Amino acid sequence: MENFLAGTSEELVLLINNLGGISPLELGAIFAEVVDQLQHNHDKKLLRIYCGTFMTSLNSPGFSISLLNVRDLGVQGSVLNFLDAASDVPGWHATSWPTSNITPKSFRQTPKDVHQSQSQLETSQVHLKCELDVVVKRLKAGLQSMIASEPDVTENDNLVGDGDCGTTLKRGAEGIFGLITETKITAIVSLLDQTFWSRALAFALNSLEKYTPAREGDRTLMDSLIPFVNILKATGELNQAAEAAMNGAEKTKWLHAKLGRTVYIGEEEKWLGKIPDPGAWGLASFLVGFSRGW
Repeated sequence: MENFLAGTSEELVLLINNLGGISPLELGAIFAEVVDQLQHNHDKKLLRIYCGTFMTSLNSPGFSISLLNVRDLGVQGSVLNFLDAASDVPGWHATSWPTSNITPKSFRQTPKDVHQSQSQLETSQVHLKCELDVVVKRLKAGLQSMIASEPDVTENDNLVGDGDCGTTLKRGAEGIFGLITETKITAIVSLLDQTFWSRALAFALNSLEKYTPAREGDRTLMDSLIPFVNILKATGELNQAAEAAMNGAEKTKWLHAKLGRTVYIGEEEKWLGKIPDPGAWGLASFLVGFSRGW
């Protein structure tokens, strides 16, 4: 790659190809890094950027990078004209990325940028009280409650899901618990002001609902999350909100699944009215533990 870049013109066309097993989030990170390196480290001007799934390899978890010199081919029309031309080839579903606003600074902060960001943080402090010891106790209690719920969540998920929900929640909780235990926390901003938290959670829930169709009644963790947020916002009482979350998880026992794997597993006679949604139960367990963690 280094030898190729050294002998190329300053103007290039970039194609990043997903071999089949890369998620959109990962592909976006790869895109940002490749563009940053080409522009920042090699001073290349990218006239066209194509990023997507063009040629796969049995859903391989990898990607390929192709670079094309923009040079005069000695025929009528430039390389860019050919790339921009209409095509009905099924595999070429490319729309080039607008490169006019893509600069190295788009993806890389300079020391000056970092200094400015730090200064902005220092001048925009939120003046709310924080009882750090209570925060840690509550968080640990919530994590311990989630860890303890793993056998039930796993048993339920074996029947209505992939069987991995309980272990996934447990591992995540154990990892966070270990960091809290081993790391000396020196600063947490505004974690216990319930008015602040209720407004922040309501805003976060509203944002989340823009990206998922899941709502209360769909038999997902939203059946715990939405009641928790709504009750906390209405009353400011953490215990009541946590109780509402657990009640919401209990109600999922009688809900027909509208989203997730449970939709196509079938055999409702084995779990309807008996087994709650594993995700909702795991979240409710954390919230109840958090509310009681004095």
